[in-house]
Amino acid sequence: MIKTIAVIAALIAVPAIAYGGSVMMNAIPASDTAKGPVACSIKVTKLSGGMTQLEGVVTADQPVNGSYRMRVTQKSDGGSSDIDQSGDFSAGPNKAAALNQMQVNSDGMEFDAELTITWPGGKLVCKEASSTAL
Repeated sequence: MIKTIAVIAALIAVPAIAYGGSVMMNAIPASDTAKGPVACSIKVTKLSGGMTQLEGVVTADQPVNGSYRMRVTQKSDGGSSDIDQSGDFSAGPNKAAALNQMQVNSDGMEFDAELTITWPGGKLVCKEASSTAL
């Protein structure tokens, strides 16, 4: 089962940041959004053996370079653990940037994933959780 969640960084981000604010949006299904200048998504793929693969992706209408941070928190009755990955990306028309892949145990556990992308002039946050992904 593959579910891609996308968030569009439309013209909302620039005015909010210009006034000292930040933009944090919950991810919404890609099919429910218009294509925007920069978008991030967390692709969720259910694997065998109770595992789930998470992949961060950035798309852009124009060439853009920036950085990303993806944090995943796994929770169970026994506690929680965090996975943190970061790096740089380059995306553009017809060139989606696959940022990272990680596998989490989804058998009896929940996860919350947050992907933050930053580029000159913008910042965008995408979120996904096991309660909405699986």
